[in-house]
Amino acid sequence: MTAATAKDATDQGTDHHSPLRASPP
Repeated sequence: MTAATAKDATDQGTDHHSPLRASPP
């Protein structure tokens, strides 16, 4: 598991706010 995956799993509700996961809002 990468740090980005762990971050995304933790903030799956706010992943579009995370700089590691620049998803469209």
